[in-house]
Amino acid sequence: MHICTETKLKAMMHGLITAVVCLILQSTASVFLSGGLCPEDMGEETTERLNYLAGHPIGINYASKSRLKECGLFSAFQIASLLEYRERSGDILSFGELSRLDGWNAEFVEALREYIDLGGAGAVGESSARKSFHGDATGRYGSGSYLTKVSMEWNDRWAVFVSSKKSLPVNLSASYYGRGPLSKVVVGNYNARFAQGLAMWSGFRMSGLPTVEALSRRESGISASHSTSSACNGVAAEFGWGQWTLSAGTNLQQAKNVLRLSAFSNLNYLWRKGQCGITAVAGAGMQTVSANWRVRLGKADFYGEAAWEFAGRAPAVMAGIRMDPGWKIAWGLTARYYSPGFEGTWSGAPGSFSRNTDEAGLVAVLRYHWINVSADSAYRPEKRFWQTKAIVNLSPEIQAGGVVLSPVLKYSLRWKEGELSESAAAAALKHELRAELKAGIGPWAAGLRGDLTHCLDFAWLALAEAGYKKENCACFLHAEYFDVRNWDDRIYVYQRDVPGSFNVPARNGRGLSFSLSGGYTLKGRKSRLIHKLNARTGTVLYHKDTQKPSTFEWRVQYALKW
Repeated sequence: MHICTETKLKAMMHGLITAVVCLILQSTASVFLSGGLCPEDMGEETTERLNYLAGHPIGINYASKSRLKECGLFSAFQIASLLEYRERSGDILSFGELSRLDGWNAEFVEALREYIDLGGAGAVGESSARKSFHGDATGRYGSGSYLTKVSMEWNDRWAVFVSSKKSLPVNLSASYYGRGPLSKVVVGNYNARFAQGLAMWSGFRMSGLPTVEALSRRESGISASHSTSSACNGVAAEFGWGQWTLSAGTNLQQAKNVLRLSAFSNLNYLWRKGQCGITAVAGAGMQTVSANWRVRLGKADFYGEAAWEFAGRAPAVMAGIRMDPGWKIAWGLTARYYSPGFEGTWSGAPGSFSRNTDEAGLVAVLRYHWINVSADSAYRPEKRFWQTKAIVNLSPEIQAGGVVLSPVLKYSLRWKEGELSESAAAAALKHELRAELKAGIGPWAAGLRGDLTHCLDFAWLALAEAGYKKENCACFLHAEYFDVRNWDDRIYVYQRDVPGSFNVPARNGRGLSFSLSGGYTLKGRKSRLIHKLNARTGTVLYHKDTQKPSTFEWRVQYALKW
């Protein structure tokens, strides 16, 4: 009797710890996959894309090469490794089996759990359901704004996505996925992301390179846009012949009330240990061509791209190496040079500044277990100044009985030197220190965070959050106090919001902030319908000496999936 009770207690304790670990991992998986260190590193487009993938997992056992590529989760080497394994060994039956593939690892696969489906191509269940008609619709309203989204797919061959919000006109994309040489056609709103992004990379680009994952791009080629953010508009197609892929498209954009038409093409060759390709973009007074390469040798990943812009007769080049030797060690090194004459209108290559022009830089990143260190130094020849960013991030995970603790300590430094304006010289050196602690037990979770910043003056922020989360319901209460006297000392804070919404306000001034967010999911017993209702309300109360009006916001979101 005693042995039976002890066994049950151990099983309950193991289940409790597993549930808590899953709760914490779900909140950090999207950040890891985006290449960031914290939610503030993500953008609106990335948040919307990952939210869409969470509701439409990738069928890892039957998705085509084109589908695997367009989701943006996998590198070309990982896709080649997966396709070869599927052809040789059949379906992958577990996440553990997936993590043993060449180029994959347990940490990466763990982060993918929410975004992939292990069902087989002919299995009964969700995988087979994806082959029939299915879709979802979302409506959001609050604080004078609105958003609507509708997504539908037929037989894994046709897809339509429509979205609209107050600040942008209707976005529409229609896709066809073929089985022969014509593998994909997209009409309307879409993304085009090739190689490392020197010639063509639409949409969001992370500012800064804090992790090994952020050093190089995971190209998605042509993919329908499931975001309300701006992307390409026109027609694009993808053709495949064995290991060769040809992509081409047109893009119509309005700039200063003038419609501008451009076109692009990409020829790519993928083999077991690497890929190479050529990208060309022309239109709107610019012509750019680039060549890219990526080779896997043992545990090392060598990559790079070189581009030439004919209008400005300007070159751009970037190259790097990533190593994943095991023992929870990963490191990378990337060098880049974007000449001052390189406009980079559609460029989205890694860099420290907002545009891929007038920049020469070197970045190095090292991760060991839960320690992440990065240093990025760049020089701007025309502006004649240096900028250096350094980040040290410690994020261990501690299990104590039924409680899982996730402390984070992050220190970052930014330093500028050179021919700067008076105001820029005064704000040349900035220090940021963040301490954070998350704890969870069962469905309950809590977190504390403190920020201390110094640029023109000392600024600080204190934050507390508590919540409850289960499979069908969640509720979180968020409170913070901040004292930030100068805009250069601003502190960015990620706030929970309705799914798919990116909410990272920059705290400036002195005041209090409170927010309450939550949601409920109802699944039909006899139908495939899933109803989701989410809501958020929040307020910011500024001190009278800040001379800022207090704000109040709210939003309600309803989603239906069938």
